[in-house]
Amino acid sequence: MAVLLTQNLINLPVRTESGEEVGRITDFEIDAESQKIFAYYVKPGRFFSGLFSGNLIIKPAQVIAISQEQMTVEDNAVKEKNTAPAGQLA
Repeated sequence: MAVLLTQNLINLPVRTESGEEVGRITDFEIDAESQKIFAYYVKPGRFFSGLFSGNLIIKPAQVIAISQEQMTVEDNAVKEKNTAPAGQLA
């Protein structure tokens, strides 16, 4: 089992499976009951910053692969986040 620490996830580049730059992970939520990641919050990169205001939400089911180098998500995984998690800037 590969383990990624918080410092490995924060600022990790996110790309779609077709290679488009989505942005970088800024935060994530953990489901306290299941103790699993519930959502990743991504600051949009150049391409998506003009399309979305605020952070993007990526659900774990939309993640194809994750390593210390990058997260790869489905091409249709990008959704807008309306509000930031408590204590985080949108």
